[in-house]
Amino acid sequence: MTFAEIETALGQHLRDVVSPAIPIAWPSFDFVPSGPYVEFRHAPASVTNITLTGNYSTQRGIVLATVVERAGQFSTEANRAAQIIAGGFPMGLRLTIPGGKIVIISPPEPAPVFIDGAYIRLPVRVSYMTERL
Repeated sequence: MTFAEIETALGQHLRDVVSPAIPIAWPSFDFVPSGPYVEFRHAPASVTNITLTGNYSTQRGIVLATVVERAGQFSTEANRAAQIIAGGFPMGLRLTIPGGKIVIISPPEPAPVFIDGAYIRLPVRVSYMTERL
């Protein structure tokens, strides 16, 4: 299981959960916002091996799906979008990838809304680990 395979599976699942209602800004594509959107970030965190032979490694990481909308209004729409994201990544969800599965290991965690210039941002953190087949 590669970082790219993991990121692709998580990104595709996020797209299935929020698109086309909410556009997604991917890190490697140009994006010009025309309304509320979600920023996708993948952060692989650790690789551990629980065997002496080295053939059963697990990876942990997070997806940070940040809802972004214009400042100067209540964060109601951002909260609705964050709830949709959280609902799409329930604890225990398993996504199949080559060689194993990605498991969501805790309920998604929304962070406090913060102002970033003309926008408000509401990050939703999704923690995962992989399992080998």
